[in-house]
Amino acid sequence: MTKISVKTKLKAVEEYANGNVTLASVRHKYGIAEHDFQIWVGIYARFGKGPLLNPPKVTGDFRLNLVKWKQENLASI
Repeated sequence: MTKISVKTKLKAVEEYANGNVTLASVRHKYGIAEHDFQIWVGIYARFGKGPLLNPPKVTGDFRLNLVKWKQENLASI
């Protein structure tokens, strides 16, 4: 999968949010995977453009702690 720049991501989501185009047409225009684009549109609709410009960072330590917690609690996520 190709890395999509923040500028392109925001442009695509705003283009779709304006309501003049379909989700599929925007995805194809920018070469964005369906699942990814649906997530971005949902984030934009709920929180605005802030999280798309500066997404939260998930550190290696957080991931490791999550795996440990899952194993200790027999949980799935």
